[in-house]
Amino acid sequence: MSILCRDTYIVRVYRRDPENQNSLVGMVEIVDKEKKQPFRNYDELRHIMAEAHEEGEKQKDIGMERVANLLPQKKSAAKRRKAKGG
Repeated sequence: MSILCRDTYIVRVYRRDPENQNSLVGMVEIVDKEKKQPFRNYDELRHIMAEAHEEGEKQKDIGMERVANLLPQKKSAAKRRKAKGG
């Protein structure tokens, strides 16, 4: 099962060479992090976005772990029996 997530980017393209499909210059803004990074080609743009997505996933996992640690833990049936002396 995969969970879809939403990342928000603003991509500004300043220069593009019609003769060279990979020649692209611009700025990508990672909205959730309020961070801007320049790129010089499609590969750099793709790398920046993938890296931002991975960092976001790690932060989401850490946040979920913190929430789980705040919730009261249920005792397993074996632990309940042991606590009752049985």
